[in-house]
Amino acid sequence: MATEGKETAYQEGDLQLHRIHEIQIQLNHLNLNLAGFNEELGRYNYLIKFDCLNTLFSEVSSSCDGGDKKLARKFITCTDAFLDQKIPHREKSILIGYGTIGKRIVLHSHDFDTLKKLLFEYEVFIKSLLHKYFRRNLDEEDKPKEW
Repeated sequence: MATEGKETAYQEGDLQLHRIHEIQIQLNHLNLNLAGFNEELGRYNYLIKFDCLNTLFSEVSSSCDGGDKKLARKFITCTDAFLDQKIPHREKSILIGYGTIGKRIVLHSHDFDTLKKLLFEYEVFIKSLLHKYFRRNLDEEDKPKEW
């Protein structure tokens, strides 16, 4: 029995699963409008998704082997580099009339499609890590029955 005021490993595991669950809910919402702008956070949803994926990785990283950590670093490095060079929403100069030039934010669809694919692959990888490392710890009776 746990001493009052102290958390047990079981409670920490529950809290971690709750955090993971909340992040996955947020990812599902972000995927509905990945190019959208979040007024509350002042950022585009694809940037928020990247942060969520990194947070999700941080939840599982302590259980990962070196190969998984190396691959995660590649996803993070590639995505950071892509966003540094080709962020999908960029300012564009436009003629707004009478020789006046204005600025407008434009979504570059090719760059957005590339980023979307990269984030999708990163998400699939992170979810495979969650399955690999968290499903492994279930008792035999909780594992799905084989056909």
